Amino acid sequence: LYYRDGISATVSIHKNGPNLYLRVNGKTDAGNANDMHTQLFSGHLPALLHPNPKRVLIIGLGSGVTAGAVAQHPVEHLDIIEIEPAVIEASRFFAAENRNVLADPRVRMIVADGRNFLQNTATRYDIIISEPSNPWIRGLATLFTTEFFALAKSRLAPDGIMVQWVQGYGIAPDDLRMVAATFQTAFPHG
Repeated sequence: LYYRDGISATVSIHKNGPNLYLRVNGKTDAGNANDMHTQLFSGHLPALLHPNPKRVLIIGLGSGVTAGAVAQHPVEHLDIIEIEPAVIEASRFFAAENRNVLADPRVRMIVADGRNFLQNTATRYDIIISEPSNPWIRGLATLFTTEFFALAKSRLAPDGIMVQWVQGYGIAPDDLRMVAATFQTAFPHG
């Protein structure tokens, strides 16, 4: 349904029956079938756990479903960072599922590298949700490092919540433990 060789990736949308899939460099990164519960959970959980979330940052737009879930809560400002402009275009295929979140006036869509954005902003967020693709994808390992997690922690407001998506499928148990242990260097209670 959609294909674009973007600046940093090839992005496509595929349809199989009623199901849509967003693929980045051929790997499915989002969809409106099996991934829906994870995308919704990643947005609703921190918004429900935080006592008064006003400012939220999401690193990685994907289908926009997580952002759409966050926008269902009384947040005042939602920054979304996406490195690949073609993903932003492709996310419009999921407007029904993401509740047309990019049209929400509280949303600021920023084309940038998530780590570089955090290094250059003074904004403190009540919630930071990091949803990059799998850590074994080229270029994404920097979003699973001790330095990245410490940087994210430094951009959280007091009582802020950090959510890190990492797949539990297709990853060796030792690698999953390594990601969890690295996360815990900045967030010992995680």
